[in-house]
Amino acid sequence: MNNELATAIKIKEVILFVGLGVPKNLGLPTYAELIDQMAEHLGFNPETFNSWGNGDFLVLAEYYFLQKGNLGGLRSWMDRTWHDSQISNRYI
Repeated sequence: MNNELATAIKIKEVILFVGLGVPKNLGLPTYAELIDQMAEHLGFNPETFNSWGNGDFLVLAEYYFLQKGNLGGLRSWMDRTWHDSQISNRYI
């Protein structure tokens, strides 16, 4: 079963949905780190920025979009981060 699932993922026959812990174990940023990056792009202290949305990441993401008008800068950061040579690909 595991080999079949791995093959299906590689040939894009399935969509993998995982919880919060998996990205961190692979060396990818967590949701909290993504929100911190949004704060920095907007020129805010991440702790202050996080307190505005009462921990609701969707509210903070919407605020980011409204202020920036697009997600281009954040997407660029995500692309660089997800394709960093330090990211583990041992599970894929």
